[in-house]
Amino acid sequence: MVFPAIQTLPSPLKTEGKLLQNTGESVDDPFHDTGMTRTGSSALGEMLTSSKVGGVLPKASLFLDPNPSPFRVGLPTNVNSWGGAAPSSAITSALNKPIQPKFSPFSTIPLVPKDSISGSARNLSDTIKQSIERSSILSNYSLDEFSQTKQWAIGISGSQTPSDLATLLGATNKGETGFIPGTYLFEFSKTKSPQEIAQILKGIHDKGGTIDFFFPLVPRQHEARFIPNDPLFPQQWHLNNTGQGGGTPNVDANVIGAWDVLDSQNRPINGLGVTIAIVDDGLQFAHPDIAPAYQASSSFDFNGNDSNPTPSTGDGHGTSAGGVAGARGNNSIGVSGVAYGAGLSGIRLIAGPANDQQEANALTYQLQSNHIYSNSWGPADTGSIKEAPGPLLLAALQNGVTTGRAGKGNIYVWAGGNGRDSLDNSNYDGYANSRYVVAVAAHRNDSNGVFSGYSEPGANLLVTAPSNGGTLGVVTTDLMGADGDNGLTDQNYTNAFGGTSSATPLVSGVIALMLQANPNLTWRDVQHILVRSAEKNDPTNTDWTTNGAGRSVNHNYGFGAVDALSAVNLAKNWVNVGSETSFTSGTQTVNAAIPDNSSTGISRTVNVSQNLKVETVEVVFDAAHTYRGDLVVTLTSPSGTISRLAEVHNDSNDNYSSWVFTTKRAWDESSLGNWTLNVADQVAQDVGTWGSWKLNIFGTGTALPVVTVAATDAVAGEPANNGQYTLTRTGSTASALTVNIAMNGTATNGADYTAIPTTVTFLAGSATAVVNLNVIDDTLVEGTETAILNVAAGAGYTVGAAASATVNIADNDLPAITVAATDAVAGEPANNGQYTLTRTGSTASALTVNIAMNGTATNGADYTTILTPVNFAAGSATAVVNLNVIDDTLVEGTETAILNVAAGVGYTVGATPSATVSIADNDEGTSVTLASNYSGVSENGKTNLVYNFTRSGATTNSLTVNFTLGGTATRGNDYNAYGGNFVSPTTGNIVFASGQTTAQIEIVTTGDTVKEANETIAFTLASGTGYTIGTPGAVTTTILNDDGVLNQQGTTGNDVIEAGTTRNLSGRAGHDILIGSNASDMLVGAAGNDTITSGAGFDVIAYSLASEGQDTITDFNVFQDTLQVSAAGFGGGLIAGESIAAAQFVLGTVATTASHRFIFNKPTGQLFFDVDGNGSSVQTLLATLTPNLNLTEDNIFAA
Repeated sequence: MVFPAIQTLPSPLKTEGKLLQNTGESVDDPFHDTGMTRTGSSALGEMLTSSKVGGVLPKASLFLDPNPSPFRVGLPTNVNSWGGAAPSSAITSALNKPIQPKFSPFSTIPLVPKDSISGSARNLSDTIKQSIERSSILSNYSLDEFSQTKQWAIGISGSQTPSDLATLLGATNKGETGFIPGTYLFEFSKTKSPQEIAQILKGIHDKGGTIDFFFPLVPRQHEARFIPNDPLFPQQWHLNNTGQGGGTPNVDANVIGAWDVLDSQNRPINGLGVTIAIVDDGLQFAHPDIAPAYQASSSFDFNGNDSNPTPSTGDGHGTSAGGVAGARGNNSIGVSGVAYGAGLSGIRLIAGPANDQQEANALTYQLQSNHIYSNSWGPADTGSIKEAPGPLLLAALQNGVTTGRAGKGNIYVWAGGNGRDSLDNSNYDGYANSRYVVAVAAHRNDSNGVFSGYSEPGANLLVTAPSNGGTLGVVTTDLMGADGDNGLTDQNYTNAFGGTSSATPLVSGVIALMLQANPNLTWRDVQHILVRSAEKNDPTNTDWTTNGAGRSVNHNYGFGAVDALSAVNLAKNWVNVGSETSFTSGTQTVNAAIPDNSSTGISRTVNVSQNLKVETVEVVFDAAHTYRGDLVVTLTSPSGTISRLAEVHNDSNDNYSSWVFTTKRAWDESSLGNWTLNVADQVAQDVGTWGSWKLNIFGTGTALPVVTVAATDAVAGEPANNGQYTLTRTGSTASALTVNIAMNGTATNGADYTAIPTTVTFLAGSATAVVNLNVIDDTLVEGTETAILNVAAGAGYTVGAAASATVNIADNDLPAITVAATDAVAGEPANNGQYTLTRTGSTASALTVNIAMNGTATNGADYTTILTPVNFAAGSATAVVNLNVIDDTLVEGTETAILNVAAGVGYTVGATPSATVSIADNDEGTSVTLASNYSGVSENGKTNLVYNFTRSGATTNSLTVNFTLGGTATRGNDYNAYGGNFVSPTTGNIVFASGQTTAQIEIVTTGDTVKEANETIAFTLASGTGYTIGTPGAVTTTILNDDGVLNQQGTTGNDVIEAGTTRNLSGRAGHDILIGSNASDMLVGAAGNDTITSGAGFDVIAYSLASEGQDTITDFNVFQDTLQVSAAGFGGGLIAGESIAAAQFVLGTVATTASHRFIFNKPTGQLFFDVDGNGSSVQTLLATLTPNLNLTEDNIFAA
């Protein structure tokens, strides 16, 4: 693509002949035998006429000076005045050498034969050297081409600087070419003719030492060798813009030049071997321009769930998109697609609603045979919708780029969106702003490629492509016959296609050309090439900026207009980018109010120390705000590149909840440094809070040196045996490098060894750095300690696999003896235990250590006798003492055997001088437990409390178990107890008969009319003979007062609550039993699965939340009783203060309409609640009533 800022070059003159000098002599040159003759004798401006050319050619300054006498170019008067090195003799000789009148600028002999290339350029590849030779043969250029030449490429070596050489030659040094090292672009003024320049440069080159090679940069207008014969191709301005419809010439995709490129098998680049999947409302594969490309095995209809993606009548969108991408070209009918040799698959998805699963399946369908997925669809472009793919589709996209195309990754191309008029932004579309996709904007055919009025801006955009919006629409395939747009005489085509819907398949077609040129491109390679090959359209647009990597980028266009020829040429020799590397900041909590109506806002910064070459950057953003369209969110990279992620727009919705913004604008920048996110509320009234954000950066890592460490003297010791570490770095050692380290281990930095600082510096020229560990001799008994040097992360290097090294520091003080139970659980009959004693320091000699045994177990009776002392063998740091259990018949319970290290000679007792082994008894004993049947009962209720005493183990003999009695209730006054022996008001016992495993004390409450607090009864097992206590604490129950209270409330356990003078019963937590009276009661089961018996009278059974359900109501009377539900607690549109509507009640098992809220399964008596009827929510069981009950909506009241 060549935009108007780049002038169109003149066509080449295809003539041959002789150039005549005013001496009348012929000069050998390739323009022979043309009949070209002189028309005059003047020097400059002399014209030659040619009967074969049919016109007059300007002689201009191309020819030699007609004066036959020699002339000199001449040196500056004072060659030392410009401060550089004096010119070499080769330069002086060439500049002062007379130009020979016989010199021919059109000789077939190369000015620079490849064998004469000198200096470091000798190491260039053969193909490059051959190309230099070919470029220096002047007969390869036409007269008109060579006359245009002002710039020369010059390879320079030696002591002469490029700037000084340019000064000597009277040229301007335009800088390095950037492709061949040491090659500079020199531009000469018009005062020197090209042949003068050629002879001067050749003279310097042939002398050697300064110019290694040179060749002219001749501007040449290339002619396309291929134009498809499709009759509508001349109208396809998006492929070849010649100014149709008043458009700007060359504002197109530059595909004609790409079609002339040959692939590795010498086939024209047209998408051959690549398949583009058109994910849309269908693809009319019977269309004559689609049928030759159609790939049936890779197509599917996800709306109709069959293999036929044919669209419905009126659904021509996908067929038009398919034609833009890959309509069969050069077939003498209709139009040509960008990749007219590629395959086309039809993935019918958006002709009807599609869920996450369908989208995921569609975008990975036949992912090995479908290479590119073209997506001209997305959420509604209203500016008030933020919609992202579901988790399945997100996983599918990741799977596609990971496993598709045999691991090279599928290419996902996505329309950037058409909502500019609604202030929409492509970053509000979670499909188009995925880092896995190529997001495409659209520009017009006119006005130098300015953006189409609908095309959304966005920091996520990668490129733009031609579409409608100017004077012309896009000419492409349409539904056949009368079903289509019918804007053209041939009703199988349309000239009205457009939007980013058209720009997207155009880019998909360009990518297909790239993949034919280089099938080994990965999905990331494709994005890199599109970035590098894009052309700057609409060059005066003020949003253009240059990022920190020198790449032009624009919120409206990404990196510019897609250029098929440039992309294909780059793709052919592209070297795959390195593996993807990423950085994440983790969630950065902010929790700060956003100033209202402020352009300044608030900012937060993340410093990135990991050096990546940036590709995509994600910002995960959370903010609570009552009108999120007020917020402007911008990210600034360390290089200063600003990405506008969100702008003021008409979105009255609340909040950003973990919304992922993306930006491509920092592409190829370094990630190192501060990344700053700014959030500003630029509109008055609505306010909010910035909650948090997270920064994710994806790209490739740089080749930083890897730093490792080894202990080169790992054995140190008191008093003066020092240790040593050596750090090693890979890569260049040209510069010094400072590395962060940290010391840890059991030895203390600065106490056990002289302090080691937190950084180590590699000297320039050195691949290693040494850290000495100098031992401090102390008097502490420490044993052998470790000093570990760890290489820590820092700038300018990465930490290698060997990131730490250990030096052991031996102690010269007395060894310390400690003991541990290495098998602490023993038991009869034969499960033995073990102790291990450990000594610090040297193990060179044997050592005898004194021990003593104690504990509840008896040495020699409960375990075989353990002798003292214990001996450490020479060379061993441990000594083992085994505890061998003796199996007896005594009922002893678990006993302990404790080994204690005692003082002795030649050692000290360490910090853990004792260890315990527990010996479990295998003789049968008795354990007693205690529990009550309820947590609480009503004072005047009919249900009694029962305390159950249970014994386990031996039951042969009778057993007396002691207990204590407490609580706030008084026995004989508030209750009576039956079944136990009460020795005093606070003590008693209960007797188990022989063979009996349970015994009970029954509590009968005494009803009264006293208004008093709830009272408690507490039984606690007390110690006695022949049993152990299995329930160590008090078992407390509650007598629920029902006098003078409005609401009789249970405990949080399982209660029995019966109506007395109080008619309101509340179960609270637990599985409760609520028993109403014969009057009108209010019964609230609350949490837990409760059993409710309302009794006679007009009773109300109340629920605050649907989750309090799963109760059993035993005697609901549809003529008297009411189920009362909380309108606020239940939700679902219930109206407080009235019975539910008939439309909210249904008999059956499930809701069948959106209005249904209560579902009564009459045969089972189950009553369910569903907050959204037949919506996505799951219904909840509220209660189980009597089966076949005639329950209606009148029985349910919303409070």
